[in-house]
Amino acid sequence: MPVNTIYCVRKVNKYYIQLLANIECEIIRVERSETTLTLIAHKADDGREQPLDKHLQNVSRLAAEYAEPIGGQVIARRAGLAHDIGKCTDGFQRYIRDPEHNIKCPHSIIGAVACAKAGDLVSALVAEGHHTGLHDMWDTKNNIDAALIKRAGDVRKTELLYPVQNCTIDDIPLHMRTLKNMGLYSFVRMEYSCLVDADYIDTETFMRGTEQRLYTYDTMQTIYDKLCHYVEPWITAANELSRKPFNSLSKEQQINLMRTEMLQQCFDAGAKSAKGDIRLLSIPTGGAKTISSFAYAAAAAKADTEVSRIIVVTPYTSITSQTASVLRDIAGKGNVLEHHSGYDFDNSKGDNLLRLASENYDVPIVVTTDVQLFESFYANKPSKSRKLHNLVNSVIIFDEVQQLKPKYLKPCIKCIESLATNYGCRIVLCTATQPAIEQFFDTVKPKEIIDAPAKYIAPFQRCGIEDAGHVSVEDLITMLLSHEQCLCVVNEKEEAKYLYKELKSKAQSRLLYCLTTDLTPYDKARYIAEIKQHLANGDPCIVVSTSLIECGVDLDFPYGYRELAGLDSVLQTAGRINRNGKRDCNTCKLIVFEGPQDEVRALQSKGRPPEDYLHNEKNITKRLFTTEDITLPETATKYFESLYKYYKSALDEKGILKMAMPDDGKIQFQKIAENFHLIEEDTVTVIIPQTPEAVQLIAKLRNQTATRRDIRKVGKYSVNVRRKRYNDRLADVTKPLVMNAGKTVDICCLTDMHRYTEYGLEML
Repeated sequence: MPVNTIYCVRKVNKYYIQLLANIECEIIRVERSETTLTLIAHKADDGREQPLDKHLQNVSRLAAEYAEPIGGQVIARRAGLAHDIGKCTDGFQRYIRDPEHNIKCPHSIIGAVACAKAGDLVSALVAEGHHTGLHDMWDTKNNIDAALIKRAGDVRKTELLYPVQNCTIDDIPLHMRTLKNMGLYSFVRMEYSCLVDADYIDTETFMRGTEQRLYTYDTMQTIYDKLCHYVEPWITAANELSRKPFNSLSKEQQINLMRTEMLQQCFDAGAKSAKGDIRLLSIPTGGAKTISSFAYAAAAAKADTEVSRIIVVTPYTSITSQTASVLRDIAGKGNVLEHHSGYDFDNSKGDNLLRLASENYDVPIVVTTDVQLFESFYANKPSKSRKLHNLVNSVIIFDEVQQLKPKYLKPCIKCIESLATNYGCRIVLCTATQPAIEQFFDTVKPKEIIDAPAKYIAPFQRCGIEDAGHVSVEDLITMLLSHEQCLCVVNEKEEAKYLYKELKSKAQSRLLYCLTTDLTPYDKARYIAEIKQHLANGDPCIVVSTSLIECGVDLDFPYGYRELAGLDSVLQTAGRINRNGKRDCNTCKLIVFEGPQDEVRALQSKGRPPEDYLHNEKNITKRLFTTEDITLPETATKYFESLYKYYKSALDEKGILKMAMPDDGKIQFQKIAENFHLIEEDTVTVIIPQTPEAVQLIAKLRNQTATRRDIRKVGKYSVNVRRKRYNDRLADVTKPLVMNAGKTVDICCLTDMHRYTEYGLEML
């Protein structure tokens, strides 16, 4: 249906009325008062039955309440009343009362037909997809056409029992009637979120036999007060220091003073902020970026009572966990939801409400990953979508924003812009290395929070960065062993393992660690805690790692080595060197090198890596080393401008925005969801039976008694392995536990523990 007729009630009704006029069917004559008393929506295990009328009314009321902040309450109310009216049919009522002896009777399409005939395509889309997911617009229209013919009797019965009020153009906010800035796409997604969350909650409440769950969290005012109490010693100390000449202060005092200056600027900017603001926050590593960005958000929430929640989005689970820990210290653990695939709610000291809130973000402070947030915006399934409406009027902090993947950069930015301009979100793009993405914003151009951020760069610089050029594996080993404590970050995990083994044969009593994604999250967390303690104790310690250590890992080495990579990765590794600023920065170095990656690949008969984006990142960084001071902010800008220029049209490689804002108006919700995946690799989850809990989880999966909570906990003890790598190197030492739709292994367990070593899974 062309976009210019989507909301034209007269044309839509005329289309469907004509269709019905051509259908010869027996009209089912019923009396509403005699029939609806026996209609049920759900039947609990204990035999209780929920009347269909009550369920429709409850969902309609909740959905309208959720949609009110976006002006979509009329649409949401209609969708709530219509979504399950197909359950009034004889086929569904027979099935729900006796599912063992009756076939399923799809009900969602009947509600979609009723909404479409009322001229409300938005409600038709969300009603049809409230169980299976949003379909592409053209598919929904075809499904409705088919239902009008094949299920004409059911359609007429629902019309008599549950007539749907006609839609008018005023039911939809003006700026949501256009494809521009994802207006229509995002409005459908928000309405869908409101409906499925309301449906989940009412169904869950009935099935449990208890009242709707209630949350008791602190107010934003209380959270703001807690933050002020937390930073009060900083501000008091800074006030004292500000009375003295700056040059008379020690290095540590100068840094503390500047850290507090930036914090206070964030408080001020948050208090003066407005809905739809998009701000940059450029704070150097060690500048208290987490707390300063939270200060902006808390001050905004204090000044505007419509701010619903604070959401911090990170690129890695390691940063998520570290950030959540800091915010729990400030706001209290009950106010902070840490949401990612590896989080274990059972070990969060009984925070059952937080487990429930993870489904829809109904909590004041959420710390999550970019995968969770962006895929919720572009997903079409109800489980991923139901949290979306709770982003409205939030403050959303995107930490380490330079980590946005280039081939999805434009869809991610358009999502951010839509949340700001259409849904009143305040956005903070936060990093020590701003990636020059302002050029891709169309409606709102981001503005910096910190006055003259460049002046804070030099004081926070903790180490020098030098280019060593080409080095051999043997030379690199020799250089690493010349230090009591040092870090070496390389580009590939097999390379890291090779260097670790070479070091182990020569390091004598030196403590050695190898950190890669072939370790389970359980072991990574354990090793990082041990490393941190060894560094604090002054123990001789060498760590070889992949890039997983670059962000969100609070370690402080006196010396470091980084294989040539993108400039942002080099600077992030530099942030692990003299991180706490307790050493003379003139003696602390990060040495950038190249060579061992190709040498190790040759030794393992792998050949050169493909010339992908990393190849181009390395070339750009190498060129900048010869022409620029790479520690300056303007060099980072040049780096990202060169990188984006290389990608050009590939910044939306899958064409997501064309599908969301098509010229013909036929939005492809399902196809968008199928194509938007920040983590694209087809992987197999390999569970390592390394603890009694892991063994218990494996048993539950094998016996098919595992719950969704159990599946979530699997991540703590598992390694994700690319399917080809799994088939070639691990299939014979694992046992399948869960198969996917394609009848291939989805989750398995390792059966030979000799293949799991101190450096992770061994791929022989």
